Amino acid sequence: MTPPDGAAPVAHRPVRTCVGCRRKRPSIELIRLSLRGDELVLGLTGGRGAWVCPDLGCFDAAVKKGGLTRALRRPVSAGAIEDARYAFVQGCPDVGG
Repeated sequence: MTPPDGAAPVAHRPVRTCVGCRRKRPSIELIRLSLRGDELVLGLTGGRGAWVCPDLGCFDAAVKKGGLTRALRRPVSAGAIEDARYAFVQGCPDVGG
């Protein structure tokens, strides 16, 4: 759809909610977590996922408040959370660990 002033159309950007802080942001500003077997993985993989801000506080809040297990609809082992937390800190340039 072209805007009435003749400007180029603006692409739709999906908006997701961080399961840690509950802020709504464009999906390109968030990190997706999903389960592959019993492993919690970061990135766009198949299956049910949860979105978090690239902030360690949001990751920790998602775990502490239960937002992560609620979004994934199944429990996540402590080992999987620790492994994902390490990957989160290593893989996110905006995250301070």
